Amino acid sequence: MAFGAALGGLALFQVRLTRGVDSVADSARVYVRGAVWIGAAFMLIAFSDRPGPLAAAVVLLVGASSHVVGEMVSSPGQWGLSVGLGPVERQGQYQGFAGMGWSLASKVAPLLITTLCIEWGRPGWFVMAAVIGGAAVALGAASRWALRSRGRYGAASATG
Repeated sequence: MAFGAALGGLALFQVRLTRGVDSVADSARVYVRGAVWIGAAFMLIAFSDRPGPLAAAVVLLVGASSHVVGEMVSSPGQWGLSVGLGPVERQGQYQGFAGMGWSLASKVAPLLITTLCIEWGRPGWFVMAAVIGGAAVALGAASRWALRSRGRYGAASATG
């Protein structure tokens, strides 16, 4: 029952947090906003070893909640970018290629997270926040370039 309530809350809040995201530019904007939330979560988690056990639990809870908000905000942004930038006639190919990126990330992430967040400690959490932020900013720049240049490649897309 709790799991169902959590999913319902996730769906309810995700829709509210991303209302009005109708274009590639909107999607890139909310993706960056989600990265800010996730980066803030990482910064909070990095400092959870300082206070006593009760305060550490509160810091971790706030950090985890911030991460959830970041995921709720950035997930529709990612979806809007992958669908909005994919050529209409090649949506399946484009989604398959985008899915390969997620598969690659799921293979690299355990090593990266273990090394940075566990082995490096606090500096590793800062690096993770910078990687997330840098990737979101780069994604925004790449999506703007894709919107400007897709006409030259004859790639009409569903949105933009």
